[in-house]
Parts: sequence; structure tokens; C-alpha cells
Amino acid sequence: MLDFPGHTDRIASIQQQFSAELKLAKRMFSSWMCRPIERWLYKSDLPGEVTGLSWMLNTQACRQFRSVVELCRIGEAENANALARGLFETVLASYFVLAPKFHIVVEPRRGKSPKRDVLKGKWHARVRHAGERCVTSRRKTRALLYMAHCVAQSVNVASTLSADHLARTGEELEPALDPRILSTAKNRIGRKWKYIQGHQPYTYSGLSVKGLADAAGHWFPDWYRIVYPDQSRHVHGVDPVSYVGRDKVSGQYQPAWFSNDLAIGCVLYCANMLFFSFTVCMNENVDMGNATEMLLDGYMDELKTIYGYAPVGA
Repeated sequence: MLDFPGHTDRIASIQQQFSAELKLAKRMFSSWMCRPIERWLYKSDLPGEVTGLSWMLNTQACRQFRSVVELCRIGEAENANALARGLFETVLASYFVLAPKFHIVVEPRRGKSPKRDVLKGKWHARVRHAGERCVTSRRKTRALLYMAHCVAQSVNVASTLSADHLARTGEELEPALDPRILSTAKNRIGRKWKYIQGHQPYTYSGLSVKGLADAAGHWFPDWYRIVYPDQSRHVHGVDPVSYVGRDKVSGQYQPAWFSNDLAIGCVLYCANMLFFSFTVCMNENVDMGNATEMLLDGYMDELKTIYGYAPVGA
């Protein structure tokens, strides 16, 4: 690919300006990649559905983190920010699966006012109210919910592509996924959750991202309220102003081929904090040994030194 004008100078400037942040990201990533994650998951007493899903989410988080940092390194903070939103949702999903307790209220849907009659056979999920007593769902149940949703998403995408191919060519595609897999996955979550996942908002938890962040508690609601909206601007392509800049000499607007320092610093902050939070979530719920605990304590101290306060998830 052709480099943007000023590529070499801008990359060198970023490397110098954000040396500490980039080096920390590199160390966190490299050390985590060298940890025997698979062995620890295999030896843990967590259900197989939970360990298998955690293993996949770990791979997902590692790839997302690396991509965000690499995009920042070459001056692409806006595109990195879009991907950082995905990293946040991966951390949230990991907490949903691994947390010892996670409260989501499942109750019957009701009709419209004034009677608000119970609608038989229709259910919905909601966030638990403050002080409300609620039975927490087991880790295995949450893992099954997540997997059922993922399988359904894959089947829906494959079905759409197959129908489009049939309409254009008159040929049927081989099924990408055995329909019995989806049927089994849905049966394992029960009729209530089967109904919930099949209706708005069509998510694995039955909640919106905001609702899931509220249900998770801790630092998740604040991140969703403060950081997530900015990340979403770049996901939805509604921030073209970020891609132009005003020339200081002529006063004319020109393409901004690279992100400014403020944007790069903010996204690197997000990436480092989110990946650290992911590793903490894994370590707290899977027995990874004293060496991992000491390693994370060291990275927490470095994050405090760079950013001036304790990282989220600490």
C-alpha cells in the first residue's frame, strides 16, 4: 500500500512521544502471550463450557489489543478507537462469563397499561434494581447463553449469504453449519432464554450494551457512559471532522492523514487499561499462580506511573 505523505516522520514522532505507553503495551502483550493460558484453563475446576469459551475470548482479546496498539503506532487513532470499542465488549463478555456472580432478572413480559397483564409464554431480561433480591445465574448457564447467541449469529449470516447466492446464481450453497448445532445450543438454554434471545435487543444477555454494563457494575457503567460514545462515533462513521485539519500557514483545510497526539494518547490509554482489565478478570477467576499475580501487580504500578492513577479493573 502507498504510504500517506509524511509517513516516516510521523511514525518516528509517535514512537518518541508515546515511548512509555507503547513499551508497556508491548511488555503486557508479550508476557501474556507467553503465559500457559491453556494449561491453567485445563487444570481449573471451572465447567468445560466456561473454560472453552474463555480460551476463545482470550485469543479474541489478544488480537484486538495488538491491532489497536499497531494502529496507534502508525497514527490511525480513529480506526484504532473503533476497534477498542470491540475490545471493551470482549472484556465485558469475559466478565459476564467468568464472574462468580452476575445478576440479570428474567421475568414475564406484560401488556400495555392500565392492566399490564402478564403475556403468557413471553419473557424479557432486565437489570436488577438496587437492593432487589435476585438469584445469580451460574457460570455454565452464562457460557451457554453466549455460545447459543454466537451460533445463532453465524447461522443467520450464513443463511442470508446463501439466500443471496441462490437468488443471483440459482445454485444452493452447502450449509456452513449443521442446523442441529443451533437446535442443540438453543435447547440447552431453555425456553425462556430461547424466547429472549430471539427478540429485541437480540443479544446474548437479553440486555443492551448499556444494560449489560450496568448489570456488571464496577467500572463498566462509567466506561460505557464516558468512553463508549466516543468510540461509537468512529464505529458508525459519523466523525468526518477528525479526518481533516487546518493548515497553520494558509488557513485552508486539508486531509489529516494521521491522528493528532491527543487522539493517539487517548486510544493507547483505552487499550492498555482494557487489556489489563481483561488479564485481571482472567487471573481472578482462573488459578494462574503467584507469578502471574506479581506480574499484574507490576503492570498496575507502571500504569499508575504513566497515567497518574490506578487502572480500571484493579
